[in-house]
Amino acid sequence: MNLIVFAPSQGNFLPIIETPSSPDIVADKKEKRWQKIKRGIRQTYYRLKEKIDHQENLCSQLRHTSELCVYYPSNQDISEISDQLHLFFKARYSKHSRWLCVDAILALLGIFFMPIPGPNFFFYYPAARTLGHYLARKGTQRALSTLQISFTEEPLIDRIQTHLKNLEEVSGVITELETRYHLKNIEKLLRHLEDK
Repeated sequence: MNLIVFAPSQGNFLPIIETPSSPDIVADKKEKRWQKIKRGIRQTYYRLKEKIDHQENLCSQLRHTSELCVYYPSNQDISEISDQLHLFFKARYSKHSRWLCVDAILALLGIFFMPIPGPNFFFYYPAARTLGHYLARKGTQRALSTLQISFTEEPLIDRIQTHLKNLEEVSGVITELETRYHLKNIEKLLRHLEDK
């Protein structure tokens, strides 16, 4: 799996991981009640996936890989990028552990609203967020323990970082980077980095 790291001189740090497609979840007519609830939680999670923080998606994708190739700008030192990445994973592990507990408690409380007719937002949304935090926590746990990480300089990142204030000038480079590493919405994510 590939991870692209933008690390401009201001000290901001933005990792972006390649994007796999979300699986299609098909309903089965003979599902039991618990299976329907499970499918509903997964469908809600995948619908929310595009709207949640990209860093959570990044962390949850790491649970499927054993190797991670990190591409970084040439003006950065490998040890600095490695340290920032390790700190990033530790912070995300802590965050997702806390929110996993909070959302699990809210989902359990939402069970009491199950008898009410109609969609049970009090259960499905916290349950989907619990699943999201669980998957992200699992991915960061893997990144901190067993994941093999290699580092490679990428000149395209240098070209983009020098034009963070005017991304229109490097739109072709952004498209090339997205195509080469199967990325989505780099420009949108870079605008958040520019605002910080």
